[in-house]
Amino acid sequence: MIRADPPALAEAGAATSPVDALGAAITKEFPRLRITVQTLVWKLHLADRWQDVPDLADEVFSETVAQAIKLVDRWDPARGTRPWIAALADATGIQASDLYWERFRRAVVVLMMARDAGGIQLAAARKRNTRKPASPTPPNPPPPKPDQP
Repeated sequence: MIRADPPALAEAGAATSPVDALGAAITKEFPRLRITVQTLVWKLHLADRWQDVPDLADEVFSETVAQAIKLVDRWDPARGTRPWIAALADATGIQASDLYWERFRRAVVVLMMARDAGGIQLAAARKRNTRKPASPTPPNPPPPKPDQP
């Protein structure tokens, strides 16, 4: 769902240039934008410690704003400033850390093992269900013995 950014829409109409409107919208959304970029930095394991995240996020945010100013003609205030800036931050060429990719590979292996285990269990269950069921009546009873004289 796309949420409009009413303050950005009003400022876009009142500002003299798109760059001014974008700057006003970024200023208004700055606390939330900063948290969004910090979350991105943390999730990609770009910082080893949480204490290092704010400084690194500020660098990424600065690069993102510079990119946003270059691409201001693509900015649509009606679609919201925060999603657009978040997408730019994600596309700034940030490479996930080796730790991120190692954890990603481990997660994939675990998921594949779980899928294989599930497949093995399903095959075993199907094999159990395809066997002939035991007949409820015993096979032909033995013939009766003749009476003894």
